[in-house]
Amino acid sequence: MTQEQNIPVDFQFQLDPPLCDGTLGAVMVEQVNGGIGPYTYSIDGGQTFQSSETLGGLQTGDYQLAIQDANGCEIAETIQVPDPPVPAVDIPPSFQISLGDQQTLSAIVPQTFPVSLIDTVIWTPAEGLTFDGNSIQDLLNPLGAPYRSTYYTVTIYTKEGCKASARTLIQVDRQVDIYAPNVIKPDDPDGENARFTLFARDESIAIIRNLQVFDRWGSMVFSNQNIRPNDPQAGWDGTDRGEPVNPAVFIWWAKVELIDGREVLIKGDVTVLR
Repeated sequence: MTQEQNIPVDFQFQLDPPLCDGTLGAVMVEQVNGGIGPYTYSIDGGQTFQSSETLGGLQTGDYQLAIQDANGCEIAETIQVPDPPVPAVDIPPSFQISLGDQQTLSAIVPQTFPVSLIDTVIWTPAEGLTFDGNSIQDLLNPLGAPYRSTYYTVTIYTKEGCKASARTLIQVDRQVDIYAPNVIKPDDPDGENARFTLFARDESIAIIRNLQVFDRWGSMVFSNQNIRPNDPQAGWDGTDRGEPVNPAVFIWWAKVELIDGREVLIKGDVTVLR
């Protein structure tokens, strides 16, 4: 009796694992090396065979994939069907910023869930967020610059519609520090403290709508509108109609518009020294 020499020796297959939406896994035999076709295929260790190269309905676990050729010769291999990748995302629970500052919101996806499996990233609300681009990595890492304390929720979706969410709070300190010098020296040869203006963080102020200075009798000696803070050249140089004022205490008043739309009225006094 002659023993058949042409027997199956190996095979290649593709495994599609179960999905997070409950879709079961499947294995498809792509090629059989050796043996004589047609082949039949089994996923239960040879208890039952079928003619289709695709064997579906697979849950998580180990399976015995067997292939039998036309002569009844078999080859088998144990395959492991992994758990479906379940989406997950995390982010620090809170951040603190000052009005006008920015904070990167880095939504973290665990290594067990590859970023390549993410189809969509949605932040709610979108107000106050900017993105460098439209890639998934860009969408996971926006810049947040809200004008008031805001809760943000990030939700990631897979192509199958499975999702995961995380929430964070950006706490905004809306108190804006505006500094006005109380002394100016217009004749200072070094030019330091030679002019009067308002100083503040540029990011927190939209515009100084009006800045006015009055003498002790209530006469206005200086006025300027729609100027930026921190610009001495836009401020008062210690003159009245082009003439240097005498050393004295002067009253100033300002209307300032903040970047969140609020307007604040501030006032004080400044002493001119010569």
